[in-house]
Amino acid sequence: MNIHPKFRVGWLLFTVPFVSTLSVSVVPSRAATLSSATTLVNLTNFSTNAESSSVSVDTAALAISPVESTSDSDILDDLLVEDFISAEAVDGSVAATADFTTVAFFPASGSSFTSSETDNEAFGIGESYFGQSYTESTVLANFFLNPATGSTQIFSFDFNIFWGLETFATEFYEASTAIADASLIVCGRVSLEENPLFCDTLSTFGKIESSNANVVDKFTFQQSDAFSVYLLNNTLISEAPNVKQADFFVLGSYLREFTAPIYLTLTEVQYSESVVSAPEPSVTVALLGLSAVAVALGKKKK
Repeated sequence: MNIHPKFRVGWLLFTVPFVSTLSVSVVPSRAATLSSATTLVNLTNFSTNAESSSVSVDTAALAISPVESTSDSDILDDLLVEDFISAEAVDGSVAATADFTTVAFFPASGSSFTSSETDNEAFGIGESYFGQSYTESTVLANFFLNPATGSTQIFSFDFNIFWGLETFATEFYEASTAIADASLIVCGRVSLEENPLFCDTLSTFGKIESSNANVVDKFTFQQSDAFSVYLLNNTLISEAPNVKQADFFVLGSYLREFTAPIYLTLTEVQYSESVVSAPEPSVTVALLGLSAVAVALGKKKK
């Protein structure tokens, strides 16, 4: 199901963490680009505690100018991961940063939850540069349900997903792109060795771009029947072709009933990316050679 931009629900501003917004009054007067992408996913009120769980994060930042390139990356795997990385090329005045926190908490007894937030930003000023920052976070949890003969057992949890995107570019040769992607997947198996009997999914995707090109911003949302949505809102604000902001929020729950033993795997994946670039004709070839590093370093999504 495609989502079409609509007006923001007023009280939603108090429900969702506010992401810094672009404003023409604070944008540098010189040629410059800004890109920001934020995602936040919370899963709560699990009906069953997990047998096992894990968290992994893959993140990188890259900054390239005609005479300098820097990069930073990290791959983490634990029940709680948080980090901040950055890259900066002073000559081209370009910088990219990634900040994230992801936690999965499934105690033997008591309330379980997962929470993951990613923040990616890129900034450039000058005539030629390339900056990219991305973060991919994954939470994995395994459950086993064993209902008594002749009875049913429910597996359920609540969720809320938010993402915010911002882009700004001042000159015709500049481009600024922001991407956000979040998915929930629940798969069930009779045994761990067999293929899944089913996989329920919920996914949302957003991409905006400020550039001289004739681009179409993209927003999608899809869900399986086992996911119930109580509130869904998305907003696209475009003050001009080169200044854009998009927000998305969904609140809901997942529920399935089982009459026989079942192994369940819950996967939560979110991705955010910020990219800025400003190639002049004289340095385009050189930057293309350097930006090949970005393709190998990052995971660009279309």
